Amino acid sequence: MTERSFDAVKVFPRYTAPATAVSLNDSQVSAEVSGVIASISVKPGDEVSAGDVLVKLDCRDHQLDAQVPEARLEAANAERDLARYRSQRADALRKKGAMPLEQYQQRKAAASRSQAEVRRLQAVVKESRRKVGKCDITAPFPAVVVTRYASVGELAKPGMRLLRLVDTRAIEVSSQVQEQDLGTLRAADSTRFVSRSFTYPVNLRTVVPVLDRRVSSYEVRLEFSGRLPSPGQSGRLEWRATQPHIPADLLVQRNGTLGVFLAKDGHARFHALPGAEPGQPAAADLAGGAQVIVDGRHGLDDGQAIDQVER
Repeated sequence: MTERSFDAVKVFPRYTAPATAVSLNDSQVSAEVSGVIASISVKPGDEVSAGDVLVKLDCRDHQLDAQVPEARLEAANAERDLARYRSQRADALRKKGAMPLEQYQQRKAAASRSQAEVRRLQAVVKESRRKVGKCDITAPFPAVVVTRYASVGELAKPGMRLLRLVDTRAIEVSSQVQEQDLGTLRAADSTRFVSRSFTYPVNLRTVVPVLDRRVSSYEVRLEFSGRLPSPGQSGRLEWRATQPHIPADLLVQRNGTLGVFLAKDGHARFHALPGAEPGQPAAADLAGGAQVIVDGRHGLDDGQAIDQVER
């Protein structure tokens, strides 16, 4: 029978789980107004910056439509100015008692109506100008063009998809981690995403609180702390336990519970390890000098005297 200190036998297991780099923005860019497609300036595989013009629609019809409310607004401004002048004149005449009350109130109401009409037409003009602005379809974020759905000369309608863009900056790791391994992942002081022989440091952002009962796992999301891989890149998530563990081959079972035998005061004492699983290292809170019985442990009973210890 031999024994060794816990410091000599403890291990810090490494864990791994399949993982994928996923983009938070995978968007179908669509038209918001109708118009014939005049040009498409990108192709699949092109990288674009936020604000880059991707598609131009023939905007002449919308520009002509915008001229009508602009002309009406110009006329309404003139009407408002005249009504405002008449209202001011009415104030002066009313003070002198030279204008009946009813006529005075009519002029004040006319000034209010003209001002309201100006505000209404200003809103119409803004809306028509917004439509003109939507003839240039721009990238909402830094992205790579994945798919081009439309062609020059087609009539685009509101909601018609034109391009598929995938964000190249807002990227996270998605991984399915076994339920029993979540504790070690949360406590890990170093986590990394490994793909195509490259290593990317990552930090745990959240555990999605929905259990996949088919495989007893949770989806975890991790953020990159440095350089980024390409969206869709697959690999594995790796981390190391920070709490010391007893190697799986040193575990024994007594009364349906897994644990280890420790040598204490000439006797073998069974130390249960709650949560231990067969065939897996088990977390242990033992002192570094605790003496773990290595050889001869299978035939021991709790409290049995140790007659001889080979070192």
